Amino acid sequence: MARPKKTKKYIYRYAGRHTKLTEECVGKLEEAFSIGANVKQACFYANIHRDTFYTWIKSNPALSDRLNDVREKLPLQALRNIAIGLQGGIQPKGDINLSKWLLERKMSKEYGETIKLQDTGEEDDGVPKEDKEVINELHTKLKINLIERSREKAKKDGEIKND
Repeated sequence: MARPKKTKKYIYRYAGRHTKLTEECVGKLEEAFSIGANVKQACFYANIHRDTFYTWIKSNPALSDRLNDVREKLPLQALRNIAIGLQGGIQPKGDINLSKWLLERKMSKEYGETIKLQDTGEEDDGVPKEDKEVINELHTKLKINLIERSREKAKKDGEIKND
């Protein structure tokens, strides 16, 4: 019996992929950038590859501007928090020390050098530095005193057991 003739197979023609550039994906990128994530972390959160992200940025300058604006939001909030703290009277929205830390970190990356913001003289709990130094000194003296007492007691116990 003769074999049937081979029919011409359907040739798949590449019509293009569906893009992942959706409002949901852009929203995830914005959310990640708004909390200070880097590009790698933001792409992981949005479930896209970094090359895809850079392609989108290159081909869509409006998206690039939008995401850059979101990136600047967190340092701007930190600056605002410090400004409110300096004005006094008004309660800042967040911790001023965390705001200083964030700004020092961002400025160091931008300018390539370590920048330390001037200290206000108070620690996190509102106790002045001078009081903290006195407290630390007292703690050190107490520790030394306790160690000496325990050594004296150990000597007396050792003498009593030896007799």
